[in-house]
Amino acid sequence: ETPAGFRLYRSTSAITDVSGMSYRAVIGGVTTDAPQTDGVYYYAITAVDLAGNESAMAAAAAISYDKAAPVITIGGIAADALYNGEVRPVFSAYDLNLDTSSLTALLDNILFESGSSVRTAGSHTLTVSASDMLGHSASKTVSFNIDLSSPVINISGVSNGGYYTAAVTPVISASDAHLSAVTALLNGLSYVSGSAITANGAYTLEVTASDLAGNITHVSAAFNVDLPPQKAQNLAALIEDGVSLTLSWTSAGVGVSVYKVYKDNVYLGPVGTDRNYYKDTVYSAGAAHIYEVLAVDYKGRDGVRARAEIP
Repeated sequence: ETPAGFRLYRSTSAITDVSGMSYRAVIGGVTTDAPQTDGVYYYAITAVDLAGNESAMAAAAAISYDKAAPVITIGGIAADALYNGEVRPVFSAYDLNLDTSSLTALLDNILFESGSSVRTAGSHTLTVSASDMLGHSASKTVSFNIDLSSPVINISGVSNGGYYTAAVTPVISASDAHLSAVTALLNGLSYVSGSAITANGAYTLEVTASDLAGNITHVSAAFNVDLPPQKAQNLAALIEDGVSLTLSWTSAGVGVSVYKVYKDNVYLGPVGTDRNYYKDTVYSAGAAHIYEVLAVDYKGRDGVRARAEIP
């Protein structure tokens, strides 16, 4: 039976069975093959009929191929990679007929020896060239960057050791040529830059910034917020019998030592935190009055006055 075609198999090791191997279809009796690298290659061929039936393979043949350009390998660095310290690029070339004297490298256009240290910050380009005795040549270029600078973190709105008697709004920023991530923790919990801090207490703001080269910066600021008392809430006035009036309100928050009550800007007296009300027994019906209540903290600081106008 005359074959309809052939299948050519190639391997870098001896072929004893073509099952599962990839092949190249061959029409006619002649073909060419050009491997990417020099070396010893093993070939086997089978015949195929019109129905797709494949014959047993012919005896495999080994052929030394030396028409490819040298294969250059560069290690110790990766293309477009960032490093935060010294690197030592290494390189080599493979070819059956390598001209060893042709293997050269340029780092930033300066002759470079394999394995030498590179520690200067900035962008670098390594180009390696080689040729064989038959004039086949090859080159390979890898660019990389050494970044020795850590991110710069700025915290505004608060400072380390600060003491504040009003709400604060820390704002965080970070700068770096290859900035990767910025995180902030306020007393161990995630914090969003620009969020107001309105509760009294001791705080520690910790900020961490990293860049793509692996450089990391940590900055922290410990501070205290000590606000005056808040305004008494829900101040209401109830006229009971035409000659007396009762003021009532809800708590102004923690840290209050006493409340002060005013009528028409005249101090009427203190009220303990155990009772949030005051009874005016000399109320004058039919007259306009302004009642005010303010909270006082343990440091003697007055809060904002809550106001009720009668009628």
